[in-house]
Amino acid sequence: MKNDELKNLLDSIRLTVKDDCLAGQTITTYQLPKEAQTEKVLDVLPEHFEKFKKVEIDEKGNLVLTHPDKED
Repeated sequence: MKNDELKNLLDSIRLTVKDDCLAGQTITTYQLPKEAQTEKVLDVLPEHFEKFKKVEIDEKGNLVLTHPDKED
């Protein structure tokens, strides 16, 4: 996966997270495309979502993000 493709992927994930937050969701599940399911990409993803309570990749290739608590 090239740098611009990774950037587009991260932007897409962030948009999904934003939509989920607006809908009141506390967990976002994002299906990663096959080309993103490489060790190199999977190792880098958590770095981009450090503010989340939990970042994991499930057995189906989904990125599962547990949102941080909302600040009042």
